[in-house]
Amino acid sequence: MVGQSRPTGLKKAPEISFGRRPCHQIIWNGKQRQTSVLLPTDYTYLLQGRDGSPWHRMSAEWQQQRFTDLAKIPWDTTDTVRNLVGHPRSTKIRPEQVSFIDQADIPTLTTLSTQGKHEQLGELLIRSGRLARITVAGGEAARFRNPGDLRPKALIEITDEGPLANETYLSIMAHDHLLTQQRFQPSSPIPWLLFVSATMRQNFEDYFKQHDYFGLDPDSIALFENTAYVPKFRRDGRIALIADMDGGETQEDRIAFYTSGHGALVQAYRENQIFIRGKRYDQTPHDFLAQRDVRQIFQSNIDNLGARTSTRGYSIVLGYYAAKEEESGVRMLVELTRPLIGIRQDGTKFFWDEGGVALNVDGVPTIVDGNALAESVLQQTRNPEKPFPFNTANATYGVESIPAGASLPDLIQVRNGLSQLDRNFWNLAGIIETAFVEVPRHIPDRLGELPPTKINQPVSRLSPFAETTGPIDGDNRFIPVKQWGHRRQAASLFVYITSYNHDLLLDRVKGTTKVLIVDDANAFREGTADLLRADGWTNIATAASREEALKLLADQDFDLIMLDSILEPENQQQEMTGGVSILRGLKDNPEARNHNARVLFWSGQESVEASKGLSVFQTQKYDGVEYVKKESVIPNQLTDFLAKLLLGE
Repeated sequence: MVGQSRPTGLKKAPEISFGRRPCHQIIWNGKQRQTSVLLPTDYTYLLQGRDGSPWHRMSAEWQQQRFTDLAKIPWDTTDTVRNLVGHPRSTKIRPEQVSFIDQADIPTLTTLSTQGKHEQLGELLIRSGRLARITVAGGEAARFRNPGDLRPKALIEITDEGPLANETYLSIMAHDHLLTQQRFQPSSPIPWLLFVSATMRQNFEDYFKQHDYFGLDPDSIALFENTAYVPKFRRDGRIALIADMDGGETQEDRIAFYTSGHGALVQAYRENQIFIRGKRYDQTPHDFLAQRDVRQIFQSNIDNLGARTSTRGYSIVLGYYAAKEEESGVRMLVELTRPLIGIRQDGTKFFWDEGGVALNVDGVPTIVDGNALAESVLQQTRNPEKPFPFNTANATYGVESIPAGASLPDLIQVRNGLSQLDRNFWNLAGIIETAFVEVPRHIPDRLGELPPTKINQPVSRLSPFAETTGPIDGDNRFIPVKQWGHRRQAASLFVYITSYNHDLLLDRVKGTTKVLIVDDANAFREGTADLLRADGWTNIATAASREEALKLLADQDFDLIMLDSILEPENQQQEMTGGVSILRGLKDNPEARNHNARVLFWSGQESVEASKGLSVFQTQKYDGVEYVKKESVIPNQLTDFLAKLLLGE
């Protein structure tokens, strides 16, 4: 009846036949409209609460959520998972199917770099507008997301202090994308597609808007969704709830879903619609790129900070792929690298990181994850004395390389005590002609002392960065930041991976650092501020007295304080060491607002007061404080000096 709302509730229709399986039609009378789903009869236990309570005794919120979850379950795929739960061995690759690829047949980036033709070809392709980028960004940051933080991994700050504190996986990749365009000046903006969770897409849209798309062309950035949600299963073959997860701290009575791995990208690339500036377009990622005359795609995971396109190394990789495509019909080039081998306290070795390895399966070169290998084969690939190079998840392939209708094998993984479907994108390597290249990584010598963990263990147990291994002039293509413990090293990682371009690093520091200059000498104070502004520092405040400085420090957050050790007193009763009292007030009080700010503590004259300032610096040994004499700072080197202080170099 018009003007009256339909009472909410659920109706289970008599058993009907859908295809060759019996189902119930479940009708939901929502507040706005009536909807229905077909529920196979062997899953009707989902109409009960976790404790067995019938539908009508559950809350309206529970009923709405459960019906919504039932509506998005793909039942045929769900049956596949259920049938595999009790037979995981059926998904394993048998030893007789496997043969090993001769490592000598896999070229290295170092070797290819001596052949100028690949670099020249790669640069030409980027300049001509033939390259696009796809980033797999659907991760949920289970390893180090704080409780209650619902942001996807891509949008979580990698570090929580200093001038790089606001950097996220996405912002770092956006800066690299912009740098690629600035370096090569392509004929048109480089398209960037991000493969994201359907539930998180709006987070990405909002983040791009908040940051004005990082200076990129908004119409060249497209999102496409991973919509392949499949429920997880318990060991007894029943669909799992979130409360069933091992180690879970919640009793949440909701269906536990999993997006079926990055393998869902294969289908989504050809079938799902794209979103640009939040608007849905009736266009697939493939069509979006084909219409822009793109020929090659670089794909990587969001949490590999080494996955850059702006470097010489990637120009070589791209050129090598294009040459192999032309010469022998190769349709994908996968980057491999060496695993990091850790040493425990008892001297035994372990694999600190690992991934799929390149093997011949039934005579075809492909990438195989460890969970798909029989144990005997797996052990051969994990010899710490002679480790196999493994998949970095960086790949270059053609716009037409992913075939329409491609079907990837169904694998089962067990995580948190639950079985979940895993369709692996890298099984595509066994379907299309694939080649491999080994790329370098610079491994911090002491980072491998502890195995990775999802537990928020005290990161102080991790050793600080030491010297790196590998060729100093090599291009580091693999820098994963996947674990909680990496966050302590994040600023160092960022410095490390951007060391190839010092100007970029300085631009980031100058654009994000808040500076306070405290000096009672007007000419020196304002002259220094003008000098820094002229050099690109964008956020500078000044104070001419102790009182002005204290007010600013109480009201604002600063990353760097340039503090004169000698400040003229406000009256004759005060000493001339106002700078010393400010320094002590900041560093002796952990609760002070700017306690963690870096301080350049300086003086400009020989005096008793200046000596007191030097004495404080020498005896207290405050972290993040540097003492210099003003005349020792060379104006044209001031930016480098401050950058080193800020970054702890």
